[in-house]
Amino acid sequence: SIYTVVNKFMTMYDSQDGMRYTNEYLAQEYRNEAANAKYKLEKLQKENEELKLKIAELEQQLQLKG
Repeated sequence: SIYTVVNKFMTMYDSQDGMRYTNEYLAQEYRNEAANAKYKLEKLQKENEELKLKIAELEQQLQLKG
């Protein structure tokens, strides 16, 4: 887990340097997770728009047949 990694880093540095390094490491991890979540959200939004268009197209085809 990330906390195991953090604890290993804490033992490698003195308390102040270790804390700063840990904070920077965690901040980068959170930025990475946020970027990944944003990418996934944008992908889902695009797929959702494509599905809405397909549904509208199919509904129109049904109306023409009906």
